Amino acid sequence: MAIYILRRYLVSRFFQISAIVLVTIFLFYTFSHRKHHASQLRFSELGLDFNLGILNRSRNINSIIRLQSLTRHSDSQRRDSTRSWRHGLNTNLQWSNGTNLKSSKCFHSPYILCPGETVSFDNIFFEGVYERKEAMFGANQTNQEAVKPNRTDGLWKIRQKLQRRDPVVFNFYNYFDEHQMPDRNFPCLRNSCVYRIGDVTEVDDVIVVRIVGLNENAGSIKRWPGQLFLFDELEAPAYYGNFLNDDNTSWRYQFNLTTTYSPSSDIFHPYNPLRFEPIPPEERPNYYELAKNKTKNAVWLASNCHTVGRRESYIQEMKKYIDVDVFGDCGNQTTCLGQRVPCLKKLFQPYRFYLAFENSMCQDYITEKLFKVYAPGLHIIPVVQGKNNYSRYFPPKTFIDSSQFLSAKELSLHLLKLASDAGVYAELLQVIDEYHSLDSPDHYCTMCNAVTSLKLKPKIYDISKWITNQC
Repeated sequence: MAIYILRRYLVSRFFQISAIVLVTIFLFYTFSHRKHHASQLRFSELGLDFNLGILNRSRNINSIIRLQSLTRHSDSQRRDSTRSWRHGLNTNLQWSNGTNLKSSKCFHSPYILCPGETVSFDNIFFEGVYERKEAMFGANQTNQEAVKPNRTDGLWKIRQKLQRRDPVVFNFYNYFDEHQMPDRNFPCLRNSCVYRIGDVTEVDDVIVVRIVGLNENAGSIKRWPGQLFLFDELEAPAYYGNFLNDDNTSWRYQFNLTTTYSPSSDIFHPYNPLRFEPIPPEERPNYYELAKNKTKNAVWLASNCHTVGRRESYIQEMKKYIDVDVFGDCGNQTTCLGQRVPCLKKLFQPYRFYLAFENSMCQDYITEKLFKVYAPGLHIIPVVQGKNNYSRYFPPKTFIDSSQFLSAKELSLHLLKLASDAGVYAELLQVIDEYHSLDSPDHYCTMCNAVTSLKLKPKIYDISKWITNQC
């Protein structure tokens, strides 16, 4: 009997101990897994390589990372790595053209959308591009030398008011006529705004002013309390005339925000963004055959024949060494005046190079002359000229920068060398084919969403310094 009782006691204790051991193992495994999982998240913040196959790209994880602040990191590579995870992109994934997305140009340029990013008429503050702009230039750092010191008190109150106002009234003070402004009185992505043209009144919240077309002798207008003045211009400062000279102070300190072609503006308004879209191998054309079938060298399409940047003189010098066909008002033939893609495809088909020379040598002044060349199916290499660090914004092997050559002759000889090597030229065609130009986002909703955004901080600019520092 005693043996039987002892046996039952030992069996019972055995099961109890086994249960405790199993529970302990389970708890230890769960804790270790969570600790490892958390460390992986921390590694992603620190910019270390990680395999997304280990982690579950779930909505919850993406939400967690979205909530984590990026401002405490000073290293732009950390931000890039974290953003690549946020957009569901594997930093170790090799795309069809062999580009590693962690170092891809789409993570280093405010002009280029990565796979998965979208652009619409609603909002140019699409998440990834705005953050890359912020990483490159700082949060709303629009040439800080032009910000007037000790004059920004109270602007935060105006910003708070605009965030609560619905709708926000924009007055496009000196737009030429209402035909420039189609019906835009509809809700944008975040806020509703109303747009009008007319005399400034106290009901207006934001006064939008363009310098080109504004009378040089125009005096300042009455400013009502709580109004923001927005400097809106896509033309280069070289065409502003003498309106903002030192003697004309009427408008010099009137502006609180800038929206221009420059990424350093408060509200970035590019002519056309690009999207990085790798083409599957089975869908790629035969680039070598395309290169061999090219029969002409360079083409220039322009309507402004007497420019501040004197591009026409440079092209005349190039003509001594390489054939350049000129179309538009500056040439013997007028075609593709609207620069529509179907017309450009037909025009560019026999040519190897397109001269995308800007009419002004101003910082960050990059217009549709370059962006349109990235349209799908054009199969031509742009040659650029402007006061820009093109390699900072645009992917390598998709353009030829004339500033890298000592003279028009040296550039022309380089183009002739490329033209004689179909293999090298075909490689350039393949690379540029990975990037596609998109329509420019709707500027009205861009301003509406940006002005009411918490990210935007109004200032008081010495706008003459902002302009003179550009060219």
